[in-house]
Amino acid sequence: MLLRTTCRRVLLAAVHGVLDFIYYAQYQSHTEATLCKMDDTLKLFHQNKAVFVDLGIQNDFNIPKIHSMVHYTASIWLFGSADGFNTELPKQLHIDLAKHPYRASNKRNYVIQMTKWLRRQDSLYLQDLFLTITLKVFLHATFPMSRQPVRICSFDRINVFKYITILAPSHQHISDAKHLFKIHARKKPSPAIFNTALIIEDPEQFTGTGVAGMRVGQIKVIFKLPPSSNLGKTRHPLAYIHWFRPLQSFDDQMKMFRLTRSS
Repeated sequence: MLLRTTCRRVLLAAVHGVLDFIYYAQYQSHTEATLCKMDDTLKLFHQNKAVFVDLGIQNDFNIPKIHSMVHYTASIWLFGSADGFNTELPKQLHIDLAKHPYRASNKRNYVIQMTKWLRRQDSLYLQDLFLTITLKVFLHATFPMSRQPVRICSFDRINVFKYITILAPSHQHISDAKHLFKIHARKKPSPAIFNTALIIEDPEQFTGTGVAGMRVGQIKVIFKLPPSSNLGKTRHPLAYIHWFRPLQSFDDQMKMFRLTRSS
């Protein structure tokens, strides 16, 4: 496409203005003169930018980065030179908050799907953070005499089991012999199974009869700690449990306790 002399001159002026502005913005130190020149080069760009619309290169200039150029000199006056800043942070946020959610959608009515996907990612992050903190609290409480601080790093490997087998004592109303039963806690293969169990929460209150000192919990993970010298060893596998509220509400008609999950 051949450009008329006037059009070419306007186009070069716009490019000249924005390039000079970029170079001035990269200065490590500024004076009043350089900041005035930054404003002048930006004005030169805005005065001639319409040529891109006339040539069909751009429909409009409603672009956040171009708008932010207006605030550069004011920010430099307030906070110092901009050579220590970059646009990597908003770029990465655009990837995390826009590109990845859009790719996870079916490309139809994607805004609702993207919002739901982001909400689920936040929930997974909070759950992972909660599990990490809970595990660290447990380790500090279990190994208070550890000489080194208890830390879980990305290189540690924790063995996770699909189920645990428990040898139950004999019961006069059921059987005179001991028997084995399994408690499952697995996500795959589907369907997922997370068994509930009646657990002795307070050994001092538990007498062997009734439910005093016991509480219902859903077994979510059965695991063993990594064989690290500063963690010590446990006699049995450990379990992560989602507790139900204590057994207090009794249904006289059903002859059963009502269960509600602990918040």
